[in-house]
Amino acid sequence: MIDQGKALGVEIVPTFSAWANSSGITTKETYQVAKHNLLSSIKESGNLDAICLYLHGASVAEDTDDIEGDIFINIKESS
Repeated sequence: MIDQGKALGVEIVPTFSAWANSSGITTKETYQVAKHNLLSSIKESGNLDAICLYLHGASVAEDTDDIEGDIFINIKESS
């Protein structure tokens, strides 16, 4: 994504990165901290034209069956 953005002349504004191996359900606390860090970093980046997320698509946390959907909803609500 970054290489293609650069090739298109897009200004890349890195915000937040996290990585985990497959290991079952994410704890509620871990997910809340990661989500807070992601949303805060996006908000602190100022006026963005687009946000590109590379999400797994099958992540589950305690109390959140659809992490990706929850992230999208929270990004929309915070913008």
